[in-house]
This record gives sequence, C-alpha cells and structure tokens, in this order.
Amino acid sequence: MNKYTLIPLSEMKIDLSYQRYVDEARVKKIASEWDDMKANIIHVSHRPDGYYVVDGNHTRLAYEKVGGKELPCRVHEGLTVKDEARLFYELNSSQKKPTFNEVFKAKVAAGCEFESSYLKLLDESNIPFTFTNSEGCKIKCHSAMLNVYKKTTYATMLRALNVARRAADGRETFYKIGFFPGLCSVVINHPEIKDERLIKIVQSKTSSVIRDMSEKYKKGVAGGTNSATAQYRKAYISFYNTGLPAKSRIIEEGVS
Repeated sequence: MNKYTLIPLSEMKIDLSYQRYVDEARVKKIASEWDDMKANIIHVSHRPDGYYVVDGNHTRLAYEKVGGKELPCRVHEGLTVKDEARLFYELNSSQKKPTFNEVFKAKVAAGCEFESSYLKLLDESNIPFTFTNSEGCKIKCHSAMLNVYKKTTYATMLRALNVARRAADGRETFYKIGFFPGLCSVVINHPEIKDERLIKIVQSKTSSVIRDMSEKYKKGVAGGTNSATAQYRKAYISFYNTGLPAKSRIIEEGVS
C-alpha cells in the first residue's frame, strides 16, 4: 500500500547503498527554476526509523535551498531495502522523455506564442502538418524549421515558406530534414535572392541530385558543415549561381 502525504524535509533520510551521488550543479539548476506546480513527486519508503527517499533526492535538496520545509510525497509501506533499490532503478530507467512533436503540441495547447505563431505560418503557407509521425504529416523537420524561424521575422519567414513550398513542388522528400529548412534559410540569409529563379532552379533538380550536392558540402569537398540545413542551403546556392556572372552570384562562405 502507498499513499500521498506532506512530509517535512527534516524527516527525510537517504540510503547510500543504492542512491546516486548528489550532482550539485543539478540541484542548483532545479532550485534556480523552482516552481511548485512543476516539482516532481518524491517517492519515499516508510521504515520503522523514518522516511527514506527512494526517488527525488535532487528535488528535495533543491527545495531545501529555496527555503522549503515540506513536500508532497508518495509514501510506500512495507518495502525492504532490496525493494527500494528495485523501485529506484525501475523509476529511473522506465521514464521516457516526450518526443519533439509531443512537446511542441503541448506548447501550442498552452498558448506559447512562438510555437503558436510558427503553426500559424505553416497554415498560412498551406503546408500540411500533424503532431504525429503518421502518414500525411509532411513536415518532418520541425526542430530545424523552428531554428530557422528564430533567426528572422514573421513576414520574412512567411515569404521563405512560400518560396520553399513552391520550389518543393509537391515532393514529399522536401519536407524532411535538410531539404525544406535549407530552402527557407537561403531566402532568409540572402534577401536579395530572386525568388522565381530559385524556385525554377530547384524544380529543375531531382531530389537525388540535390542530396548528392549537399553531401559534398557535408564531407568537406566544397566547404564542410555539420548542419543539414546549412549543407542543403549551400547546395541550393551552388545551383542558383551556376551560369550567373560573378557580380550577380549569391556569396556565402564555403560555396564553390
């Protein structure tokens, strides 16, 4: 049996036979961001000589730092030390972090301005989007796209999305990592670029040709980069510059 109750921090004990060592940096971080609504529930084992923290020791120490006196705990009765140790590793090994899409969905539901405006941009650009990885979800590069969005204004991002959507010309490949944010970043990083020429050039290239060129940038043959967005951007610029006189070319470091 177990129950929930408030327990004074002063009555909580630690069994170092299975508990992890304290990470002071983690304690300070939790304390600096303390919010009662977001604090983890502490699991404790009620032994004859007191309450032993099974999971949540860093939370306990952080709350102590901000002057807290007692915390809500889930109290487990009748556990042996072996039971406590098993519960400790099961709680800490079974926890699954939410996916990017799951966090994004929650932020939109919470009304977070940045994520909500990004979703509005996708809608205004007529780009299909769902919060799952099911068939029909075209945008599969949300984290990369949000990083692109952070670097520009709403109006410029809307222009970039519309150019990229037209250039993609319905090809599912372009909504994956690298292809689409790379196209958007060309427009954002180089406002002088001629949209119609970029669209026409990209539409004339197969996905495999663009991917092969981006791989050259990734490998360093034409100026290496670890960012998929950057390597695809450089590939698009390289295609765009082909046949143009030097004074009309888009200049970017590493583009040959």
